[in-house]
Amino acid sequence: MKVIIFTDSYLPHRNGVSSSIDRQVKTLKKNSNNVLTVGPNNLETDIKIKSKIIFKTSDPRFSLFVPIKPFRKLRSIGKIDILHIHTPFSFGVLGLIYAKKYKIPVVYTHHTDFSHYFHYVPALNNMFGKKASFFFYNKFLNCIDIIITPSEDSKDKLLSTYKIDKKKIRVIHTPIELNTNIYENTHQKKSFDLVFIGRLSPEKNIFLIGNVIKSLLSKLPKMKIALIGDGIKKQWIQLKLKNFINKNVFFLGEMNNIKVQDIIKTSRFCLFPSITETQGLVIQEAWANGVPIITVSCKLTRKVIKNGINGWVCLNSHEDLEKTIFSLIKSKQPDLNQIFNCINSAKKYSTKNWYKIYRNMLSEELSI
Repeated sequence: MKVIIFTDSYLPHRNGVSSSIDRQVKTLKKNSNNVLTVGPNNLETDIKIKSKIIFKTSDPRFSLFVPIKPFRKLRSIGKIDILHIHTPFSFGVLGLIYAKKYKIPVVYTHHTDFSHYFHYVPALNNMFGKKASFFFYNKFLNCIDIIITPSEDSKDKLLSTYKIDKKKIRVIHTPIELNTNIYENTHQKKSFDLVFIGRLSPEKNIFLIGNVIKSLLSKLPKMKIALIGDGIKKQWIQLKLKNFINKNVFFLGEMNNIKVQDIIKTSRFCLFPSITETQGLVIQEAWANGVPIITVSCKLTRKVIKNGINGWVCLNSHEDLEKTIFSLIKSKQPDLNQIFNCINSAKKYSTKNWYKIYRNMLSEELSI
C-alpha cells in the first residue's frame, strides 16, 4: 500500500501532533507500506515544498504557510492508494486538491480542538473570526472520506459542533511503543517525584501548575520536578519558581522522544492537568513506562483513569490538586500493582493494535 501524508506539523518540531504522525509513519513502514510525507521546506518530510510564511504565530502549528508551485514536486509521485491529511490549513487544502485531481481517497486525522487555541491567532480571536473559522472547518471536514478522531470524546465534540455525517468518523487512538523491559520499569531508580510533559501555555493549565508547585515546595523541600517542553508562558512559570530552579525544579526544554522516555522512566508520577486534550498522548506514554498519572477532571480523564489503579483524578482546583500530590509524594506509592496496572493500560494503544485497526478500516470503508 502506498500512502502519502500531507502535514504542516512534523519533526524537528516537538509536539503531540508531530509525535503522533512520526509514530504512524514508522508503524506503516514497519508493516511494509510505502509512505511519503509532504510538508513545508522547514520540516523533515520526504517531499519538501518551498513555502512562504505569511502569518507567523508562537505555536508553529498555527502559522500559515503558502506552498509555492507545489505540483512541480508532486507530479512525479506516481500511483497513490490513500492520501492522509493531518492539518486543515494550507497543506491540508493542498492535499485535498491533489486528491481530487488524481481521484485518491482521503483520510483526515482531527488532532486538535481549535476552540481552545484562538489566543495564538489574535486576528481570529473575535466573534467574526470564530464564525469564519467554523465555516471553513465545516466545509473542509465535508470534503473528507474518513475522519479519524483519537477518542470518543473528540468524536462527540466534532459531531456537536460541526454539520458532518457521523458515519464517516472513526475513533482510532495514536500508536505508542510499549516498553518491553517491564522488569526494568519496576526497579528503575527515581530521580523525579513529578514529570510534566507539554507546552508551557494556558491551554495546558500552566497557571494551576505553577501555583500548585510553588505551594507544595514550601511543604516538601526535597520534592523534585521535571518540566519538559516550551511555550508562551515559560518566562511566567520560571519567574514564579525562580527560587527553586535547578534545586527542585528542572526546566528541560523540548527533547526528542528517546530522552523524554528516559525522563518518564525515572519519575514516580506524571502530572497531566490539561482539560483541552483530544486524546492525552502523554497519559499513554507514561503508562507504557509504568508511571501513573495525576490529572484533573474532564471527560477524557474520567473515562480512562481509574483512581488508585493507573492514576488519580482531582478536581480542577488548586486545593484538591495540591492535596492529592502532597499525599502521594509523602506515601510509598506507586506500588508494584500500580506500575503493572499502568503497563497493562497502555497495551491497547500499541503500534501493533493501531495498525490492525487502521488497515481494517481502509479495507472495509475504502476497499484498499
